[in-house]
Amino acid sequence: MNLGRFRRRTRWHHHANRRAYDAPADPWKLLPVSPDAVTYYTDELRLDWGLGRVQGGDWEREEHCQLFRETTLYRGLEQRFEEERDWEETALYRRAKEEFERGETVRGYESL
Repeated sequence: MNLGRFRRRTRWHHHANRRAYDAPADPWKLLPVSPDAVTYYTDELRLDWGLGRVQGGDWEREEHCQLFRETTLYRGLEQRFEEERDWEETALYRRAKEEFERGETVRGYESL
């Protein structure tokens, strides 16, 4: 992900939202959320378009989401920090390794 493009798009969305809505959210403001309040996760949203983008569609419907506790990210972090496994023994590491072996990039990286 190109960070400069991400920031420009976020600024653009914030500008457009201020013009279109009475009380748009600030995309740069951090909001504390208890992890216990997060139940579902979706990867239907395109974060490379920046923050604050109003996206139509049915991306938030339950059939497009998965339980957050069942995601590779959650399981991998739980294995590392709760179960005290080495990184190489986590689901997160295994997924990244598989993606690299297919020639993909992971979060901007090309290798482990």
